[in-house]
Amino acid sequence: MEREARLLGVAHHPNLPFLLDARVDGDDAVLVYHHTSTRTLASAAALARPSRRRTIEWTRQIASALQAAHAQGIVHSDLRPDVVLVPLERDRSLIVHGFGRARTNDDEERSTFGDELEYPVYLAPEVLLGEPVDVRADVYGVLAVLRFLLTGQPPVDLSGARNAEEALGRMLTGTWARVEGSSPRLDELMAAASSRDPKARPASMLEVIDVLDRELGAATHGVGRDADGPRFMPSDVVGDFVIRAELGSGGFGRVYLATDRRLSRDVALKHFLDGRSKPENEGRALARVRHANVVQVYALFHHEGQPVLVHEHVPGESLDRRLAARSRPTPVVVGAVLDQILAGLSAIHEAGIVHGDLKPANVVVDDDWNAKLIDFGLATVQGQLGADDASSGSSSGALTPAYCPPELAAGTGSRSWRSDLYSFGVLAFELATGRLPFEHSGVTAMLHAHISDSPSRVSALAPAMATFDSLIAACLAKDPSARPPSAAAARKLLAHAMRASVMFRRPRRFLVVEDDTMLAETLQDQLEPFVTGGEVVLAHDGDAGLELALRERFDLVLLDLRLPRRSGVELLAELRATTAELPTVVVISGEASSEDWRLLASMGARAILFKPVDPILFETTIRRFLGSDLAPSTPP
Repeated sequence: MEREARLLGVAHHPNLPFLLDARVDGDDAVLVYHHTSTRTLASAAALARPSRRRTIEWTRQIASALQAAHAQGIVHSDLRPDVVLVPLERDRSLIVHGFGRARTNDDEERSTFGDELEYPVYLAPEVLLGEPVDVRADVYGVLAVLRFLLTGQPPVDLSGARNAEEALGRMLTGTWARVEGSSPRLDELMAAASSRDPKARPASMLEVIDVLDRELGAATHGVGRDADGPRFMPSDVVGDFVIRAELGSGGFGRVYLATDRRLSRDVALKHFLDGRSKPENEGRALARVRHANVVQVYALFHHEGQPVLVHEHVPGESLDRRLAARSRPTPVVVGAVLDQILAGLSAIHEAGIVHGDLKPANVVVDDDWNAKLIDFGLATVQGQLGADDASSGSSSGALTPAYCPPELAAGTGSRSWRSDLYSFGVLAFELATGRLPFEHSGVTAMLHAHISDSPSRVSALAPAMATFDSLIAACLAKDPSARPPSAAAARKLLAHAMRASVMFRRPRRFLVVEDDTMLAETLQDQLEPFVTGGEVVLAHDGDAGLELALRERFDLVLLDLRLPRRSGVELLAELRATTAELPTVVVISGEASSEDWRLLASMGARAILFKPVDPILFETTIRRFLGSDLAPSTPP
């Protein structure tokens, strides 16, 4: 349950509970969530039946939350009106609870149906029978809740059932009656979702969201239209991989969460259905890069004549969704995220790769703002890029207007590392201010603005973000040659600006657990600017590190994974099991995989730094976790 809770925590979705902590003590397990004044959906509907539009909106929120859970490999399988919470404030979103057996208030009314709710009328038949369960069980649950909101009745009529056996028979074989006033597409969706056979239901929650969006008259995700062709179903075997959930789709095809049967790890499968796509280029490009801030590719193969790219499954959510759902990050967090993006750009540029489509949707961040570049579908692979290669690259091809460099908008240049830096400048502007530098609804007007208009200064829109004025202005220069000479140079500008803008308020104590004496001393030196009258303590094996961590209080622990006498994983597990308040732990590793990181994060680690340790990334990572003790510096 603790691992599931941790994985759910990285989903970071506005309709999922905000998990603060998960603790297991012997046979007792406790989940700690952010408190919200709520009542259950069952209670809210009993007080006042929601309008049809509110019903669709609520169901859409529930479906969106479950899709986020599915993206983390979690199936709820027990959805019902009394595990969905409705905030008392009308402008707040629903919260889908019930993960890990979480409960609502004991004194709250749990049912509008009296004894009938004692029967699990919202459970999919395969859950009732103990058969294998996948995301289609949640499709059944979501549409069952929708039917309840539309009619005020449970999905299966149990009135007159003489005993539990008869009630169970109706739940397994009963069909849902048509809801009066429903549209044909909603009727079709509910009929399919209520099928006894999971294979007859929609294969993905994305299909449910698409229909609900159409009911609301909203712009849809294009499920089944952007990607024409066959769709993999949950439990399908594709090569050596078992499909678990669909993560999204686009003009190229679809992306799925899958399990590698040989290595027992989660991966993402990118199934290309558009013959114009060049998956080989994307695969070869990513295969040339191994960096903490760039998604890692594992394999490329063909399934029934169509290419499938296998890459690491990155927990978290896209940066654009995070910005839409949460308040603005602090300047320290903004600086840390921007440095990680620039570090990823620097790595791909050194490998001769131009991303070509950098934007918040193509950056994934987890709960602690660890960031990775993803989606290299428009990447250009070249020879090694140097300082004089500003005009190198391929034709502009497809592009995203809001992040389009002026040389591509005007047709006077082509994709290059300098065009990536312009797109980075737009992303940085949006991260710092909450808006784009140019806001136009039409494509032509947007492209013209990139060519001719001058953006506002970041500090004019967000004074607290004045630190980033110079860097963002330089990246948004119309002339490519006026932008920073490289992503590495942009990182140095960012680091200098961050150092000049903040100071440390109080002494800090650090513990470095590292058996490599030279690296330990290097890390000690790099921590010196953060100490401010505190100290750095060194431990060269796991037992000594654990003894120190248990005996003394440290603000941050730097932990190597491969240690004599006790591994870093064992140390972290013991520390978590015996310490009431776990210190901030940053892992240092030369070979940890994304699957290793999912385990480490579930045990409480906050970030990972790979060897050889990048000094600027090290600095921004430490700064990120000491953010509460940073304050604006004052000029002398």
